[in-house]
Amino acid sequence: LAVAAGGYAAGSLPVLGGGGLWAPRGTAAETAGAVVAALGLTLLVAAWWRYGVLLARGAAGGVLGTLAAWCAPLLVAPPLHSADVYSYIAQGAMVLEGYDVYGAGPSVLGPGELGADAAASVGGNWTDTPAPYGPAFLLLAEAVVKLTGGAVVPAVLLLRLVALGSLALLVWAVRGFGRGDGALWLAVLNPLLLVHVVGGIHNDGLMAGLMLAGVLLAVRG
Repeated sequence: LAVAAGGYAAGSLPVLGGGGLWAPRGTAAETAGAVVAALGLTLLVAAWWRYGVLLARGAAGGVLGTLAAWCAPLLVAPPLHSADVYSYIAQGAMVLEGYDVYGAGPSVLGPGELGADAAASVGGNWTDTPAPYGPAFLLLAEAVVKLTGGAVVPAVLLLRLVALGSLALLVWAVRGFGRGDGALWLAVLNPLLLVHVVGGIHNDGLMAGLMLAGVLLAVRG
């Protein structure tokens, strides 16, 4: 809860299209939000480690229930610790608008074009960097833009659902290998994955889920 709440003041908030809720609130609020989020992350790491100790002793269970509870506050939070998701939206819009995503960056999107608001929030040199992703993910990003009309907040939340899908894929694959709660604790419940994939909406969560699922299916023949 603290990580998510802190994100509303110190997360990777959009420059345009955030509405009243996902909007910068000034330096003081940003500093306070960063402190709250850091304290929350510290508590999350401590709780995760303690949970692992209890699992090893056979004194705890219900990892999937805990995973759901820890993910829930992050579902509606702004992107955390990364503005990459705005690049995904902008690149999806570029595909939809007919631009060559492997020849130009999101800066080619002009005012009034789909994805222009997301492009304004792309950080640093990424604004002029061609897409490093394969066609499959770009088609997925295009579909998100098409469904949301390029609106920043709905597009971010829809891509977070994709991140949740990758999390479910990871859970399925880890359980498919016949490992117990300890494997789920290490591979899926850990704070790095939760904050990076669910909070930060990084697409390498989907890559990892597909890779692990592929390995499982190969092992099964």
